[in-house]
Amino acid sequence: MMQQGGCGNTNRYHGIEDPHGCRQTGSFRIPRAIAGNGTAQAADWCFLRCERLEGCNFISVSVSQQDCSWYRHCRGLKQNPFVTDIVSAPARQRSAAAEALAKARCRKRKEGPSHERARMLNTSSLNNAILSYGSHWSHLVSRLRSGAPIAMGVIGASVAQNAGCLTQPGKRCMQLSGRTRSNRTGWAVRMLQKINQTYPHHGHRIHNMAADATPAAEVLKCLGTHLPRRLDLAIIEFGSMAQFMEPGLASVEGMVRSLLAAYPSSEIVILSVHRWCEQSDAGDPLFYRDGGQLGVLADSPWERVEQETLRVCRAYQVNGRF
Repeated sequence: MMQQGGCGNTNRYHGIEDPHGCRQTGSFRIPRAIAGNGTAQAADWCFLRCERLEGCNFISVSVSQQDCSWYRHCRGLKQNPFVTDIVSAPARQRSAAAEALAKARCRKRKEGPSHERARMLNTSSLNNAILSYGSHWSHLVSRLRSGAPIAMGVIGASVAQNAGCLTQPGKRCMQLSGRTRSNRTGWAVRMLQKINQTYPHHGHRIHNMAADATPAAEVLKCLGTHLPRRLDLAIIEFGSMAQFMEPGLASVEGMVRSLLAAYPSSEIVILSVHRWCEQSDAGDPLFYRDGGQLGVLADSPWERVEQETLRVCRAYQVNGRF
């Protein structure tokens, strides 16, 4: 229950400098559209923001100042003669998952770059996320063992762009080739590096036809114009565009059918991208414990894409990584 008065002064800059709430206090600006709807809606926004902060045990809200302040400790409420609409309350109880995620964020901040987010998931968690139907990569493995080069196709949106590429000047994926000043390496480039360790060949190729912020239905229209005549491995990623996929999700099956028709011996892998660990202010943060099965929010766009992907994988005997 909100009470009149505030827990103390805060610094708006700390909300930018300390976005995970690792300090004693902080402050965030409430969007004007939300503050304009009154204290109740502004407080709800502040409570949701608070759930993501490791040190948020109390909040104070002022719609006139568009201010959401948070505190690790609140030693009595104080009235401000210049800002009379401040109200305060204890934070809502966080779920165990949200608590663990908030602590992990601050631990990463404290330990620096060596504490990467990837440490939240161990090998068993990732292995639990792989589902395989039918193929066991027989064509791809046979070609590699014969000493022949392979062609890998990457299809999708921004996550697929981040796979990187090696021979496509002017395309954003080249920024993750590992050959730029930053040395950033995309996940497909790293995969090809792994393949080259065991089956080296100067002719191995990545063909990245990903387009940022482009849903599957749009890519499907020009699928045949961007891929080579031969593909040994096709990796499809459109889970990141789940919110913008068409009703019915026909493009998921359409993509698989088109690839199987054009490349009947190619291995097909579909990546399903979860919105986990970094949710919006209006969503509940998700956190997966080591060894757990990854999942998505029920009846969310990501779940609908994942369920359709699972159906297609079963129907066409292709591989899925969720």
